[in-house]
Amino acid sequence: RKKLTATFNSNGANVSSNVVSCNIYNYETSCNIATPNIIREGWEILGFDENLMSNDPQYKISSEIILDSDKTMYAITRKELTATFNSNGANVSSDTVSCNMYNTQISCSIKTPNIIKDGWEILGFASDKDATSASYKKLSNVLLSTDVIFYAITRKKLTATFNSNGANVSSNTVSCNMYNTQTSCDITTPNITRDGWEILGYSSVQLSTSASYGKLSKIIIDSNKTLYAITRKKLTATFNSNGANVSSN
Repeated sequence: RKKLTATFNSNGANVSSNVVSCNIYNYETSCNIATPNIIREGWEILGFDENLMSNDPQYKISSEIILDSDKTMYAITRKELTATFNSNGANVSSDTVSCNMYNTQISCSIKTPNIIKDGWEILGFASDKDATSASYKKLSNVLLSTDVIFYAITRKKLTATFNSNGANVSSNTVSCNMYNTQTSCDITTPNITRDGWEILGYSSVQLSTSASYGKLSKIIIDSNKTLYAITRKKLTATFNSNGANVSSN
């Protein structure tokens, strides 16, 4: 009699038996054993293989195999991880991308999809939908250790141009950024100075006699625009009657 032994390495999972043996007698060259069970919550159970690095096992669990020598076999398990990509106001080339971890692996690699948004700067992806910077670029490799959601991060710069319109303005341009799903952003209008003139503010009409926005005030813009400084000076004519009568002094 000769005892043959199969050793089952859990390889990141749990196996119901680490060692299973059988006997051969006389002129026999092999004997049969049944593979043990593999337990791993949340993972797909694939089976056993004699190659530690295999992802496609030779033997299923609880199946009968023939031993003709002592062997070591490794449990093979798999877990799929998925990254979901939210377009967040843009367009992404794939809504989900998945990869597989095997055995003792703690992560797997995916490539982020493309982001498209005409007229906007493409920053990449972040885990916060309101982010103003990206953690990962588009079309880059990212390691996953769990299922995740990523948001496309995009930016568009808007500029207000301030025409001095006969006065002086402290800044000729002021810019702000819209991000992701935003449709506007805030700026603060520059100061206006003009000696001897009343400062009214700004208007989108150059010849306006009233202002829509004050100086140094916060305003919302949704596109590039030009604003004109509006100033006013009161002039007075005095009429001397000079011995006569005038209708107005």
